[in-house]
Amino acid sequence: MMSFKFGGNPTSLMYDLDPNAGTTIVPAPSVNYPLVGFGIIRTPSSSGKLPQGVILSCGPTASHGHPDKLQIDLFAMDDVLMPSPGINFPYDKNIRIPKWYHTTLSHNDLTVDEKSQEYLGTNSRSTAHADQTVYAPASTVGMERAWTNSAYPGVTMDRAVFMTPNYLADIYGAFSASPHKYDFAWHIRGDATTDLKFNPITFDQSINGYNWFTSARAADPSDKSLTIASTQKDKVARLHLAGGVSTQIIIGEGGIYVDDTSSDPGHKPTCPTIIQRRDNTRATIYGNALDFSNGKGDYVKDVAQEGSLDVGYGILKVTTKTGADLCFAAYRPGNYSSNGLQTDGQQAFVEMNGKEPQALYLAGGKSLFAGGASITRSGSGLAFVEKTLDGNYIVGNPSPTDATVTVTLPALKGLNAFALDANNQKGTAVTVAMAGTAMSLPLKAGARVLFVKK
Repeated sequence: MMSFKFGGNPTSLMYDLDPNAGTTIVPAPSVNYPLVGFGIIRTPSSSGKLPQGVILSCGPTASHGHPDKLQIDLFAMDDVLMPSPGINFPYDKNIRIPKWYHTTLSHNDLTVDEKSQEYLGTNSRSTAHADQTVYAPASTVGMERAWTNSAYPGVTMDRAVFMTPNYLADIYGAFSASPHKYDFAWHIRGDATTDLKFNPITFDQSINGYNWFTSARAADPSDKSLTIASTQKDKVARLHLAGGVSTQIIIGEGGIYVDDTSSDPGHKPTCPTIIQRRDNTRATIYGNALDFSNGKGDYVKDVAQEGSLDVGYGILKVTTKTGADLCFAAYRPGNYSSNGLQTDGQQAFVEMNGKEPQALYLAGGKSLFAGGASITRSGSGLAFVEKTLDGNYIVGNPSPTDATVTVTLPALKGLNAFALDANNQKGTAVTVAMAGTAMSLPLKAGARVLFVKK
């Protein structure tokens, strides 16, 4: 049975309810529902017992939909860490719905000019939709991406997310020919603290979403990188915001969400709203990383971003305690090079262990090079190599088409290769073609190869 309650646990777990076996929690694979309108990327957790997952909303607008195209919600640290607001009945005469639940600001999303997305047209016919462009699962890392130009007339929005066991990285672009006020909201459970100095701020009480806050405070605009910690008892998540662009941080209190896990069905817990405001801006890219490793020291040490719509890409460098990971999103076709990464892909990810890459993920291209390692495909599509939590490696072709995948990675030298089935069981031995330090694998659609020590 799949747990599926907005405002409760995201669809991140599969429950075995066989009475003879007892109730156990079994990790579920990543799963995609592009026609319904969301994809789920799951990874193992470094800070909890349960697997973690991020949902990116896309697809068409349904009759009970929200103005939330490209919003995300996150299950991590054994709980709902970034909730969607959910909804509660009855619809009529419920002031919470127009003032909060049915606003874009109440979601983990971008609000333009303090207005909610235009998501339903006349006669309940959908006007807003978002198209999924990348869905790239693996065992320990994953990527997802979607875009829309119908949620706000004249504004194109593009969101690329990157999931690992320790953090979620996010590259959110907003592009327009006209200047706008962009408010990028994060709803992370816990008390929000930072070194910034804040002053009270009030909003126009006629603007839904903004008029819901019980209090709000704002810092002076700054182009410096910063960290905001969200603390729940013994759990701490840290949001790292890349600098380089003048941004005003606003924290609003009083935002509520539906908690279907509460013993009190009427309980509406609150969650701070962290807003990254950029005013009078035509085109901008937000680069952020949320560290949910919950260690004594930060796993993520720093984030830095480069790129723009003009240069055709955005890249986020996530410096961790083990290396400097690279998250990449292209905004038009081309072969791009930045921070030691070179790719023709639409989206790409490089995870580093010191100076050695331990994961490369290519989406929508033929080649990815970084740190002396590479992965290429015979045709454009998806391909990855990753180090598993038990120290082995997997090379995969998640695309719906067959391809020859070629990998150059020193760590694979001397390892034995075996086919890996859908249940992660090791199968027959695989012959690998070698050309110097590169190894080539003809892979069927969805095939994976496990590399283990002899």
